Amino acid sequence: MARTRLVWFLVLCLFASGAFGAGKNLVRNPGFELDADRDGVPDGWQAAGDAASVSQTLSLDVGRQGGRCARLTCTRFSRRTPASHAMVCQMDVPVGRGATYRVAFWAKAREIEAEVVLVALSDTRDWTNCGLNASFCPTAEWRPYEFIFTATRTVGSGTRFQIWFGSTGTLWLDDVVFEQVDGDYPRPGHIAARGGKNLVPNASFECGAAGWGSAEAEYIHWATRMNSLFGSLDRRVAFDGECSLRVELSAKTAPVAFFDYFDLVRRPILAPLVGNRGYLKVEPGRPHVLSVWLKAAAEDTPALLAVREFQGGKFEKKVSVGAGSVR
Repeated sequence: MARTRLVWFLVLCLFASGAFGAGKNLVRNPGFELDADRDGVPDGWQAAGDAASVSQTLSLDVGRQGGRCARLTCTRFSRRTPASHAMVCQMDVPVGRGATYRVAFWAKAREIEAEVVLVALSDTRDWTNCGLNASFCPTAEWRPYEFIFTATRTVGSGTRFQIWFGSTGTLWLDDVVFEQVDGDYPRPGHIAARGGKNLVPNASFECGAAGWGSAEAEYIHWATRMNSLFGSLDRRVAFDGECSLRVELSAKTAPVAFFDYFDLVRRPILAPLVGNRGYLKVEPGRPHVLSVWLKAAAEDTPALLAVREFQGGKFEKKVSVGAGSVR
């Protein structure tokens, strides 16, 4: 019978903050406040997609701080052509080859079956991507998203700045920024906002599993990354508050990474890391402390405290955990 071990594995994702030179917003009606013709569609924006396979509506709704926002709702979807998508877009956003741009906005969603929403800038003359090609996973609450990219071509008109998804569902957008910035300084798309001394949101799991996910400790395959939390809430055992996270790992319960095309892969993930979703903003040169209370079902259970930096850096410390709480 396989031995079961209970332990926490923690990974924190960090990136160093930097400053951008503020530029002119290149999109028109970025806050969706303007509707001069009173048709219920924000001026300068439009929906795009194959009408034979998609039923969608672009309209105005209440913004995140009052005022207005854009709402894109898709009620019918079938995948027939490359244009089978629900999309909100704006034409003629100019970019220059080699220049760096920052795209930012607030978004929330409801019942998007595809879960992932895509962001891109395309040259409609030959449908070539202009350097912006990203994605994000919106939640039911308003959250900010940010992307930095370098333009791969110079296009004055004929571009399409597009945000879209391939399923039914509803997406809200507000306060869009598309600006040229100084220098090539990439930043992650999801930054976990948290005030106060502790940078980790929901650090004691009093809000359930919100803000937490899992990642593999060692690279297995580019297409087999963990995409959900491996662990469960335990309201019987807690050091702080009324809840903790319990990770029960054995040969039978270990998640399995698999890929079934070209190079076949099937391998159990023996050290799933539990970590906060999104990146935490830190100041370069300022010391930070990572600490966590741990408890295991058996003495000498190995655990790993890890920090993953944006663009590849990492810090790790192996610890041994026993049946009593340790920090």
